[in-house]
Amino acid sequence: MTIDQKNQFAFFSANLHQYIPDLPWAAHHKYFRQYHHYHQPKAIPVNSKSKVNGYCPNEPGILATFHLGNHTQLPVALVDAGFLFDILIDQPTYDRYRKPLELANRRLVAKGNDPIRFLLSEDRNLFFKIRESIRRGRHMLIFADGNGGQDNNDLKKDLLPIPFFSGILWVKKGIPVLSRLLKIPTYPLLSTIEDHDQILEFCEPIFTDSRLNRLSDAERVLNHLYRLLFLRIAHDPMQWECWLYLHRNGMLKIEDQAINLPEKPDLYAEYIDTVRIGRQVFLFDKKKYYLFRSV
Repeated sequence: MTIDQKNQFAFFSANLHQYIPDLPWAAHHKYFRQYHHYHQPKAIPVNSKSKVNGYCPNEPGILATFHLGNHTQLPVALVDAGFLFDILIDQPTYDRYRKPLELANRRLVAKGNDPIRFLLSEDRNLFFKIRESIRRGRHMLIFADGNGGQDNNDLKKDLLPIPFFSGILWVKKGIPVLSRLLKIPTYPLLSTIEDHDQILEFCEPIFTDSRLNRLSDAERVLNHLYRLLFLRIAHDPMQWECWLYLHRNGMLKIEDQAINLPEKPDLYAEYIDTVRIGRQVFLFDKKKYYLFRSV
């Protein structure tokens, strides 16, 4: 493996252990290979079809989905299935997936509809633009786990702790907040690919509960969403793309354990790995999630 691949594996392995500690360390390489196979770039077939299963959204609301390996094809699949929607996205993600997003727009316009509006998460007028989309009868597609994959020291101010496998995910509360303010339903969407066709699997809609305060209601909605994600990937965790970068997008919070650590790591422990950051090499205790400066 290259240095970048070794670094990726080390953090992937450490992230995975925080949530599924029963997986043997020796098996992490196998899961790393499965992960990359599952999430390799996928072309969008010209003649692919979309099928809607489960609950079919009627009134405008939030289409809440996750990064499940086919997210680049998802906007095209929604267009092909007849949905009208706009997308909440950040600028780096839009730049990265510009081609499939433009393809979705071309197909939507070809049907005689207005194009998708890409609403940037950095926009200070974002709420008003989302409200405008809903009033125009369009859904809002939002990736619930879309923390942008960017380092952000202030991110946790807007995150709530949600149980996930054997650990805790810190997740954005934007979906339940928007749902409550705009009085719209949230439609959980867990899509998959079967024989090159997109299966849009919608779960029962989630409605806000005005009897609860905003924080309790947000926790209830997010617990529901991430429970659905857990049930979807429990037998095949590598479907979820975020394992590779949980340490960078704010979803994984590691407590400072320096006081309880030995001066030197056990070099022969199977959970010790090496990572290179710049020119410096570190020994990485993936179990305690701590870096030791290499001598």
